[in-house]
Amino acid sequence: MILEDEFGDIIQKARSGLGKSKKEIAEAAGIALERLDQLEGCLGQPKENEVSMLGRILGLDEVKLLDIALGRWSPGEPPQSFFDRVIVVTGDVGGYKVNGYIIFDKISKDAAMIDTANNTNRMLEALKARSLRLRFVFLTHAHHDHIGDLARFQKDIDADIYIGEEELKAGSRGRWKGLKGAETFSLGSILIHSIFAPGHTNGSISYVAGDICFVGDTIFAGSVGRSNPASLYPTLLRSLRERILSLDDRCLLAPGHGPITSVGDEKKHNPFF
Repeated sequence: MILEDEFGDIIQKARSGLGKSKKEIAEAAGIALERLDQLEGCLGQPKENEVSMLGRILGLDEVKLLDIALGRWSPGEPPQSFFDRVIVVTGDVGGYKVNGYIIFDKISKDAAMIDTANNTNRMLEALKARSLRLRFVFLTHAHHDHIGDLARFQKDIDADIYIGEEELKAGSRGRWKGLKGAETFSLGSILIHSIFAPGHTNGSISYVAGDICFVGDTIFAGSVGRSNPASLYPTLLRSLRERILSLDDRCLLAPGHGPITSVGDEKKHNPFF
């Protein structure tokens, strides 16, 4: 499966999060600035010694980073039990693929939407096709690709809409409700727990339903989301260590971009940890 981030994306996110300029990192690694530009631009295959040196300077695990640089790891397909409870809906923003999810209880037919994939209409069609009743809309953060066109379809949605309180403060969202952190929601026989996990944004929220955690842009398979602003980078890593990677190793992580992964896989393969 194709990872969301390549080697160049990973080192750029780490460098930016550390507040280092390209010039500083190039000099520390003993490589030309033009070469670092190429690597961060995902142009060409990095050499093993470049991966090792940059990983060390940027605080990344060198072995895990090399596996990703050489294409030696990607997560396996999620088990069928995931798809028995979750519908994956994809959309795009300018050709950039976005994931959204619908989790549902097969007995009660109650459902919750997690982000919109910038494709709310497709979400509503998927609900209708399975005769599901939308009870909640859970938003991981307020970036356009995750809440895209929801406002346009709000009149068709008879459900509570939740987002992190800090995201709510960014502007008036009508009847949206702010989450401060840990709250629990019942969806038929499914319990959904919200987790305050800032770092990608100030108010990012993840949602845990049994052995699935919907993480938005907090973590990707083999990488992390970009901190907005970059000063949130230490907060992001702390949130992931303490609140996401502390979940059971078998817990599946459903991100806003790229393939589904697991806590165990990220502990073994994510170079940020």
